Amino acid sequence: MSYRLMRGIMILSIYILLEMLLFIFIIQQIGWLNTILLSVITLVIGIFIVKKQGRQTLRKVQEQMYYGETPGPAILDGVCVFIGSIFLIIPGLLSNVVALALLIPVTRKWIKPLIIRLLSKMFSKGRFIHYRL
Repeated sequence: MSYRLMRGIMILSIYILLEMLLFIFIIQQIGWLNTILLSVITLVIGIFIVKKQGRQTLRKVQEQMYYGETPGPAILDGVCVFIGSIFLIIPGLLSNVVALALLIPVTRKWIKPLIIRLLSKMFSKGRFIHYRL
């Protein structure tokens, strides 16, 4: 098995373990019915935020392109909203927290520099392929 595959399996295993531990902990604190309700509520709030932020980001990109500006920050917001919506689809409370952190503009300000740093490393190491039109 390759190193990347083993690393991916380990990360996935740790994530599943953390999700289960968090779920058990929250069930012990507030009960199973309230835990299910909490999951559903975060999902509904997340869907509302995805819809709103997605439209707002698209508007920003269009506006910046209309005025001849490079829509880099707005596109990065769109990437965060997209990744957040994927995390929202993944069942679990931990993934919902990550999704909401990516979807809410206040917390997204802290996450965007991490994404920029990650993408810069990927570009510099040749792990990211990009095409110019």
